[in-house]
Amino acid sequence: MIGPARPRLLYGPVPPPRALLDPDRRVFGSITAKEIIGARPPATPHTRARLASELEILLAGLEGRTGDDLLRLLGEQEAANAEINSRPGAMALAQDKIRLFNLYSGMYVDAILARRDAAGRGAHAGSSALPPTSVPPEPPLQ
Repeated sequence: MIGPARPRLLYGPVPPPRALLDPDRRVFGSITAKEIIGARPPATPHTRARLASELEILLAGLEGRTGDDLLRLLGEQEAANAEINSRPGAMALAQDKIRLFNLYSGMYVDAILARRDAAGRGAHAGSSALPPTSVPPEPPLQ
């Protein structure tokens, strides 16, 4: 006996379900995912100040890191960026905080890449050949 026909897939195979976001995962220093994508706390100048403070701490933590450590940090930050920016229904999330997160995360990734490139040229940690770890001026909140 022949069983029921299998339904045809009109638009291709169904993608696997996304893993659930861990809201308590740290995505930028001590800042968690729920603080970035959640409605609370709202984006305020305090949010920008907190991101800037975490960036300062993260940049200071780059001092003396080797190429392998820098690659690991880069991978972790890129994974956090992907997790924050690829949520289903992301338009309903706190876009202003996500934009701020992307701005500061981008500065951190750029600093990691600059350090990695400087380390690849044979510069020593703490050398004046390494880029400075200062925070650039802040753009206005939107």
